[in-house]
Amino acid sequence: MRINNMAQVEIITVLGISNKEDKKEGWLSCVKTNAPAWKPLLLPFNKEIFTSTFSKLGIYEVSLVDQSGFGQRPKFEISEARLIVSVDDILKTFK
Repeated sequence: MRINNMAQVEIITVLGISNKEDKKEGWLSCVKTNAPAWKPLLLPFNKEIFTSTFSKLGIYEVSLVDQSGFGQRPKFEISEARLIVSVDDILKTFK
């Protein structure tokens, strides 16, 4: 039996994006932006839903849902995402 988990909203800085064609999922290399210490994270994402969303390095707001079972290690899945600002846009402001 699975109970519908509430989404956890986080601000992340995406440092790398993997969208290999032969893989079912894409992966983000990221850090939690609004935290006092940065710990690198790898987050999987559904390529059918989020390939166009995760097309640029930058700062994103994501909703995460824990898909693990009771007593298992957390397994977060991205349920929603939006780009706040891309690295390219940040760099353009300094030109």
